Amino acid sequence: MSFSFYAMTRHTLILSNGVVGAEKQCFALAERIGLPVMVRHPPLTRAPTPVLARLAQQQLGQNMLGLGPLLLPPHPTIAISCGRASIPASIALRTASRGAVMTIHIQRPACEERLFDLVVAPVHDYESDLSVPANVLLTDGALHRVGPATLRVAHSEWAAELQPLPSPRLAVLVGGEVTRRFWQRPLAPAITAASLVALLRSATAAVAPHGGSVLLATSRRTPAEACALATRFLSEADECRGLAWRAWPADATPNPYLGLLAWADHLLVTPDSINMVTEACGAAAPVYVPNPRACRGRFLAFHERMIANGRTREWRGALEQKQPRGLADVLWDCREQGEVEVEDDDTTRAAVRVQRLLEARSRTTLRHVTRQDNVDVGM
Repeated sequence: MSFSFYAMTRHTLILSNGVVGAEKQCFALAERIGLPVMVRHPPLTRAPTPVLARLAQQQLGQNMLGLGPLLLPPHPTIAISCGRASIPASIALRTASRGAVMTIHIQRPACEERLFDLVVAPVHDYESDLSVPANVLLTDGALHRVGPATLRVAHSEWAAELQPLPSPRLAVLVGGEVTRRFWQRPLAPAITAASLVALLRSATAAVAPHGGSVLLATSRRTPAEACALATRFLSEADECRGLAWRAWPADATPNPYLGLLAWADHLLVTPDSINMVTEACGAAAPVYVPNPRACRGRFLAFHERMIANGRTREWRGALEQKQPRGLADVLWDCREQGEVEVEDDDTTRAAVRVQRLLEARSRTTLRHVTRQDNVDVGM
C-alpha cells in the first residue's frame, strides 16, 4: 500500500541508530507510506534520554549534540525514528522546522510522547499504564515488511532450492542474546549450544515421523559455538533418520530468511526476538515459540498476548495434526482476488494513520493560505 499523492515532491527521512531491528521497522513503515526514502545516522550519545530531549529543543543544545548539519533545510516531510539514540535528532528536527516536519517514533520513547507527532508502539510497552496518550498508536508487535507481495517474490526466488525438500518443512529461526545493561537480568533465555541442540532435537523428533525437512537459520546474535554444534547435530540426524535438512549461517548470501517464511509449513522461532516472531506471523504457517514463559518484562507480556490471540503457539515438541494450506494456494487466492495487498496489519494501520495526519495538515495549510490570500486582496 502506498500513498503516491505525496511521492512527487516529498520524502521520508529515517533517523537510524544503526541497530538492524530498529532500522527494519523504520523502513517497513516508510515503504508502506510510499514516499522516497533517505537515511541519516545522527551522532550518538550515552546521556539520559530526558536530558537529551531537553537539549534537542534548544539551538545551543542542538549544537552541543552535533545535530546542526542534520537540521539544515530542505527538511523532509516525515522523519521516522526508532530506538533511544535517534530521539534527540527527531525532536531537534521538529523544533528546527517549527513543526513542519512530521515526526514519528517507533517504540515507546524514554521521554514525553507529546514531543512527537505520532508514536507507534507495541501494546506491551504500555501494559501497566491505565491511560495512553492520544498520539500513540498501539500495535501487537513490531512493524515489518512481510506480506503477500513480499512472500510471493520470495516464493519464486527460492523455489529451486526449497521446493525439492520434502514436506512438512519446519523452519527453525534462531536469535541470540537480548542486550541489556550488565546489572539487569536478560529479557529472554540465552541461546547456548546446549539449548539450541535441545531445540533441534525436539524439532527433528517432531518432523522425522512425517519424512519432512528441518531448515535452520541463525542470526548475527547466535553464538558461533551454538551454530557449529547445531549444524553437526543436523548432519548426524540426517545420517540416523534420513531426515532432510538445510542450515544457513547468519551472513549467508543471499539471505534465506524470506524464502523460509514463504516455503515453511511450520515456523519455530526462539522467543528472544519480537521482530522475528511478528514477521513469522505474517507468513502462511503456524508459528511456535519454545519456552515463551521463561521470558521477563515486556517480552513475557508480548508472548502471552500473542498466544492468547492465537497468533502463536507454545512449542510442545509436536506439529499440529491439521496441516495448513500450502502457501502457493494462499498466493493464488491473492492473485484471483485482484492482488489485494492491503491487510489489517499493524504496519498498514500505522501508514493509514500517517496519511490522515498528512491530509489534516494539508487542509490546515490550505485554509491558512486561503485566509492570507483574502487578507491580501482586501488590502
